[in-house]
Amino acid sequence: MPTTTPIEHVVIVVKENHGLDNYFGTFPGANGMAMAHAHNPPPNDPNHTHPAWLKRAKTASRVQYVESDIPKYWAWARAFTLCDSYFTDVAGPSSPNHLMLVCADSPIIENPHPAPLFDRPTLPAQLDKARLTWANYGGYVFDYLKYTQGKNKKAPTQFAVDAAAGKLPTVSWLYAPFGRSEHPVENVTKGMQWTAAQVAAVVKGGLWPKVAIFVTWDDWGGWYDHVNPPVVEKWTDGTQFRYGGRVPFRPELLKRARNREILQRMIQNLRWIYQRQRDFRMALRIQQLLLCITPDRPEEIRDRGMIHFRLALFAEAVADLEHYLLLAPQAPDAPQIQKRLKELKRLVPRMN
Repeated sequence: MPTTTPIEHVVIVVKENHGLDNYFGTFPGANGMAMAHAHNPPPNDPNHTHPAWLKRAKTASRVQYVESDIPKYWAWARAFTLCDSYFTDVAGPSSPNHLMLVCADSPIIENPHPAPLFDRPTLPAQLDKARLTWANYGGYVFDYLKYTQGKNKKAPTQFAVDAAAGKLPTVSWLYAPFGRSEHPVENVTKGMQWTAAQVAAVVKGGLWPKVAIFVTWDDWGGWYDHVNPPVVEKWTDGTQFRYGGRVPFRPELLKRARNREILQRMIQNLRWIYQRQRDFRMALRIQQLLLCITPDRPEEIRDRGMIHFRLALFAEAVADLEHYLLLAPQAPDAPQIQKRLKELKRLVPRMN
């Protein structure tokens, strides 16, 4: 990692099956929607398959949790960051989205039964290549991938032990044990308490000044969300593959000023690496994360437009570059962007 950052450890906490409106629909300032109060624990597991996602407007469960159900999550969102325009990669259930978190790709759109062994490039392989350490605390999807199968595998309970001892790897993927993942029909308050205990262990081990912790949820869970995700890729049957529904995402354990700037630079460096490798799908994913942190920064909107161009998503590229020029008409690169826009509009005749 760059020597200009104090961040030495990244922790990705993956909880299960809750959308943005379902958890933060009434959070002040968020793009949410108020609905009826959900039972805790939920009485059943809503259908969250791909076919169910396609019919979500009519069949998804329209209930939500409130601050008294998950007070620590709301406190973190107030104190640090809540991304309310963060979408899962796949419009479907857990396994394809878990694959996306580990290898930025998924050859499946449903949970596989039985699970095959996929030979795909992985983020852990990139970390090994860079001589950085990583660990899988309880994630099942690592055993779906040839490179990570059986490697650096630890129980979820080991994370708090390692964190409290100040001995975390560079990157940790952390998954809750049964009963604490928040997957219906589990109690969401108990799941939140488990997450808070993991953070407390990080603090106890003296790693707080050196760590960036991301908490997210793997899929939409069958709950209604009022924001429809953009279509950036279709499945083999022509239905929407990417993106899926909104889920809460919080790079929350960061000091308000300097550490957020540091995180921004780290993510920009990671995007640059994937652009150099011409992995523009992953670069776009990282760019969406940057826009969660700085949603109104014109340069980030411009950069997303250029990545859309590389992915031949010309209509999306035009929209981003036009927005950039609207926000920064006097920018030094405005003439070059205007020239690129003219070229793009020739590729998208309907937008002329």
